Amino acid sequence: MKQFFTIMVVLLGCLVFLAGCDSSQTKSSRSSRTKSVSKRGTASAPPKVSVRAPRPTKKQPVDEDTADPDEEDPADTDVDPFGGEDSSDDGDGTSTPDEQPEEENTSPPEEEPEVQPEPEEDPDTNKPMTAEDAKQAIIDLDGRVATDEAGNVITVFLNRSSARSNDLEMLEYLPEVTSLNITGLRLDDESLEYIGKMPRLERLYPAHTKITDDALDKLKADKPDLKVYK
Repeated sequence: MKQFFTIMVVLLGCLVFLAGCDSSQTKSSRSSRTKSVSKRGTASAPPKVSVRAPRPTKKQPVDEDTADPDEEDPADTDVDPFGGEDSSDDGDGTSTPDEQPEEENTSPPEEEPEVQPEPEEDPDTNKPMTAEDAKQAIIDLDGRVATDEAGNVITVFLNRSSARSNDLEMLEYLPEVTSLNITGLRLDDESLEYIGKMPRLERLYPAHTKITDDALDKLKADKPDLKVYK
């Protein structure tokens, strides 16, 4: 029995020793892993690099005698702000302006002015006045006429009409008139110009008009057979 207990004690001691060895190995493996991870973290960080801006260089003067005429000045080259040279160069050294899009004409079309037709001339106005026309004109002025057996007008009464000096022009188309009554009309010496053209006038009644005596005397001198009743 003593031997059995002795063996059991030895086995327990071995077990305790083995357990202590396992725990120490586990701690050492954990510490080694932590160190390797920390080394990896520090190795992966990129090193800091300091960059200095280049110093501007002074532009060297160019000798005009030795300069190449075909060499282009970089300052004269049109550079596209978006990263390229100006695309307006045609290739032969001449640059063309950018084409602007044509604006669409939205204004309404101009209306053509209407052509007014020319008024047609009345064919009757171009006809010469006849004795019948003169007779009708006297009647339109509220005058009266008297005719002979042949229908010719021989007496004209304008004393109650609205005739004026220029209206007497129609009397020259009545060549058979022998008596003319113009009493009370607003006629002046101008009216005698038309009365003097009446070829067969024998009696004239110019009372209460603006015709002067001098004009009547001149008319009687031209027509000796004319009798004037004032």
